[in-house]
Amino acid sequence: MRILIVEDSYMERKGLKKLLEPYGDCEVAPTGEIAFEIYRIAQQESEKIGLVTVDINMPGMSGFDLIERIRQHEVSLGKKYDEYTRILMITISANFKDVTSSYEKGCAYYCVKPVNADNLAHALKEVGVIP
Repeated sequence: MRILIVEDSYMERKGLKKLLEPYGDCEVAPTGEIAFEIYRIAQQESEKIGLVTVDINMPGMSGFDLIERIRQHEVSLGKKYDEYTRILMITISANFKDVTSSYEKGCAYYCVKPVNADNLAHALKEVGVIP
């Protein structure tokens, strides 16, 4: 499975990549704009991105905006809900409004930083990436 890690902090990208490498081939993007281009191009390839991890607060396009653009793109491709890419929000905010907004925009699960191998594995089970 291809995994796209969207995080503006280099150290966070590096840490998430290390935690997610056992589950698939990881690609990283420091901004939402770059992430969407990687995602969009991947939709034309044989091995599409199966999981996107995204932070809320990033320069330029926020994590919320990125989720909306991905979901709009999936709708434009005629995908059904069960064909949508799994999106995992990984962010520092435990704010109730951010959590509910993330789910409303289309994320499948919400993790509060710092993440570790155990809570990340739990999240991946919840979204159906691992059994």
